[in-house]
Order: sequence, then structure tokens, then C-alpha cells
Amino acid sequence: MSAASDHYTRLATEAQASPDDKDRRRWVLEEIQRDTARDVERFEGAPFTGKTVAEYMGCQAVAITALARVVATLLPARNFEFLLWSHKHSMWWRADARGYTSDLGEAGRYTEVEATKRVVQSAFHGHYSQTTSMVVAP
Repeated sequence: MSAASDHYTRLATEAQASPDDKDRRRWVLEEIQRDTARDVERFEGAPFTGKTVAEYMGCQAVAITALARVVATLLPARNFEFLLWSHKHSMWWRADARGYTSDLGEAGRYTEVEATKRVVQSAFHGHYSQTTSMVVAP
């Protein structure tokens, strides 16, 4: 998981470092596509265990984060804030991960780095119903 995360982070960093280089961005997107295809092949037929599901979901989470960073190079600069949705509790995370709320106005705002960290950590629960999703804050 760490190796995949590092790999995707390097790809995303390369895309962000050269936002005007369309060929480089295209190469990064194609590399992410190849990597996710390899992940599917690697996990095809693997035993359906919590560890296997968590590892696969973790790979997908870092791939999605890398894609989001590439897409961000196409958008005007903006510091996005994210809300975190707990599928386990069917509620929003409060600020500083101090509980949950059903009130969107009371939901905590998280940086991309912090939100991504929480999402990846939640993938280790091994079941979708236990995971957390990040949503761009309104």
C-alpha cells in the first residue's frame, strides 16, 4: 500500500510541477490507467478477505487522489476544503475528527492531505460500509 501511495504521489507531483505540459499530464493519466488495470489483474481471483479488500480499496483511493491532483492542474488555483462522510455512521465528521453530525453546517472542514489520509485509513476496515468518503465542501 505504501509503495502504491508513493508511486501515485510521485505521478501527481510530476503533473502538478508542469501544469502547462499537456504531454506530461497525458502520460501521468495513462500511467494511472495502466496501474489501476494492473491492480485489477493482481486482485482478480484473490481470496475475499478484509485485508485483500482493504488493500484494493486503498490502491483505488490513492489512484483517485492522484487523478484529482492532475485534474486540479486544469482548474484555476483554489484551496479546496473537504467534508468527510462516514458510511459507518451515516453522518459527517466533525472538525478535528471529534465525533459525527447529521448537520452539514456542523461538519468539519479538512485539507486535501488530511481528508485523503482519513479516507485511506478507513479503507483498511475491509468493508465499504465502514469507509469514509471525501466531498469538496460547498
